[in-house]
Amino acid sequence: MGQSKSKYSSAQLNTFCKPTGMYASTPLWTPKKLRRAIGGGMLAPRSRPAPDTMLVGGKSKECPICFENYTVYNITSCCSKCVCTECYLQVQDEEGTKECPFCKRQSMKVVPAVTPPTSSHPSSPSSK
Repeated sequence: MGQSKSKYSSAQLNTFCKPTGMYASTPLWTPKKLRRAIGGGMLAPRSRPAPDTMLVGGKSKECPICFENYTVYNITSCCSKCVCTECYLQVQDEEGTKECPFCKRQSMKVVPAVTPPTSSHPSSPSSK
């Protein structure tokens, strides 16, 4: 089997796969599957909530599970709801067999809605 190509460099992928601290763990996902999903563009990178300055002008969306705002997020394919990657990792297993928490359809899938900047961690505060 050949290796799949990542949209990101190894360093970027390491950053995008790091937990943000919102949840203690992701028991439904192995690190390898998570890295493949983010690297392959099937899941938005993990990101911190958007800074308050991003909330003005509609540059972010609110996750209906954690109620935080994100500029990098996923959209459910079944009911078009926005969900952050951290919350998605808590409600869906790596095989995609759990039901959608919003519309209750089986096999919830998502697509990344926004491509993150490639130079730093998504929504990371800039240094002053």
